[in-house]
Amino acid sequence: MVFLPFVLLWLALLYLPFAMRSWRAFLALCTVYLLVGIGVRLGVATYSAADVPVAMVFLGNFWLDFVVWALPVPILARGVVLAAKSLGLGGKRLIALNVVGILALPGSWFGMAAYDRWDRRPAPVECTATPVSLMLSGVDGQVPWSAAINLYLGPDLPKDARYLFSAKSQRRICSETLNGTERLTIAALSVELRRAGPQRCTAADVLPWEKALCGKTDDPDLRGLPHDVVFFDPNGIRLGYFGIPKALTDEAYPLAPDERLVMAGTEDNGPVMAVCRKEPYSNGQVLCFVRAEIAEQINMSWEIYARPDEIADRLLRASAFSRKVCASIFDLPGCRSAPGTAP
Repeated sequence: MVFLPFVLLWLALLYLPFAMRSWRAFLALCTVYLLVGIGVRLGVATYSAADVPVAMVFLGNFWLDFVVWALPVPILARGVVLAAKSLGLGGKRLIALNVVGILALPGSWFGMAAYDRWDRRPAPVECTATPVSLMLSGVDGQVPWSAAINLYLGPDLPKDARYLFSAKSQRRICSETLNGTERLTIAALSVELRRAGPQRCTAADVLPWEKALCGKTDDPDLRGLPHDVVFFDPNGIRLGYFGIPKALTDEAYPLAPDERLVMAGTEDNGPVMAVCRKEPYSNGQVLCFVRAEIAEQINMSWEIYARPDEIADRLLRASAFSRKVCASIFDLPGCRSAPGTAP
């Protein structure tokens, strides 16, 4: 019952346009709504909550959170009714149009909810029951339907991205691969090394690196992994979209004045070469990024933050884990060993 007055106030503000019987009154009310909206937004931009009375803060938030997003529907509905009345519509037809206008707001809510449910419909089971077969720079591979994996078909990120956590992207992939019967040609894929989704942690086909990520928050070694690993065709994407270095991080890399080339490795696992630099507001940590070639026209990129005395150890751990992910996708010698190491 405490919220009843606010619900009634909300309904009154939304449906007040239907009490306006003429264009003059209707336009005057719209002007008032506009001035109130401008005043609230100027107040939010000019003053902090501490400078304004609590009641005004509440009313401002009430307007922004509960009124602004819903108000256009009844205003447009009433405008249509008044336009029909001006064109000579009257009697029962006008009453019916008013009823339709009043129901437009809840109708639009139900319509949006129905569309959202339709848009979230799952992809065909016969398609998602098997891994996604793909091809990157002529090399075959496959990935599980994991929310940690994003696929990119070309350089236009908004248009070409396929996010495996998205039902819409899943349906598009199934359509593009004829329900999994053909390979999906991609320009890049990224694997987010975050906590794995619970559905993958318990899946029968869970991969070893996915299983390791199920305990990421509890394992200090795993917390030092890169946020994500990107496998890509250097000529197939815009490197800036992913924050990928402009060249391979080797002896030929064009170092900036504040950067240095760091090498870590042993005779067993080969060298890991990264470019490192100090970052502002990084709490004493150093940013190190890696771009390595794992096959012709396929590069791998990732980055980590580490304290100076931990750089070598973190680079080796991140490299080993990234190559484990790579080997689960592609059957390439470059996934199993660093350059200069016998596979």
